[in-house]
Amino acid sequence: MIINYQFPESAETRTKVPVLYTGHLAKGRSGCAVPYVDVQIKGLNKELMFPCDFEIEKYKFVNVTIKEGFFGVEILTDKIALVD
Repeated sequence: MIINYQFPESAETRTKVPVLYTGHLAKGRSGCAVPYVDVQIKGLNKELMFPCDFEIEKYKFVNVTIKEGFFGVEILTDKIALVD
């Protein structure tokens, strides 16, 4: 799988996807309830995590950057939460 990640085949693609659901994971030993969003990318449901102090509830969209890897498996390289 490292070959798939290290040698991407195509240029990056940016996609704006709507947030289906937001939430926080249970607090761990660090005391942080990690915020996350559920989105659907190309027909697959994905759960994207954000930093502990991020207030995810106000965001309605996520802008994701995707590359196609060497073996055709897509790689999510970046995510940005968007209000509108």
